[in-house]
Amino acid sequence: MYVRSGKSGKRRAVPMGVQVAQDLKGYYLRERESYRSGATADSLKAFMLNNHGNRMSGDSFWRRLGYLAEQAGFTDRIGLHCLRHSIATHLLEGGLGIEQVRDFLGHRHLETTQIYAKISKHYLSKQIC
Repeated sequence: MYVRSGKSGKRRAVPMGVQVAQDLKGYYLRERESYRSGATADSLKAFMLNNHGNRMSGDSFWRRLGYLAEQAGFTDRIGLHCLRHSIATHLLEGGLGIEQVRDFLGHRHLETTQIYAKISKHYLSKQIC
C-alpha cells in the first residue's frame, strides 16, 4: 500500500499481508459506506472515516487502539507510537536491514531508526557473530 502524503508530506510504502488487504477492502466496500451519510466532500477523500463520517484524527485512532487493546486483555496502555517500535523491532528481527527499516519508518537519519528499534539481544547476537 502506498501512503501518498504521510507525516511531513512524505510518501511511504507500507507492506501488508493478503488478509489485511482483504479486511481493508471489506471495510471500504461495506463498513465505510455506513459512515458516508454524514461525510463532507473533503472527508470522502479520506480512507478511514469516524462514526460521524469525518476523516479520522490521530486521537480517534489512539482511542480506538486503546479500546481494542482493552478488549484483548492488555493491562498497559498502548499507543500508536508503541506500534512503530514493535514494527521496527519485528522487521529487524525478521531479517530486514536497518536501512530498509529506516525507509519504511520514513526517517531521514539512521540514528533515529536505531532509537525506535528496540533490538532484542537475540537479534544483536546474530548480527555480531
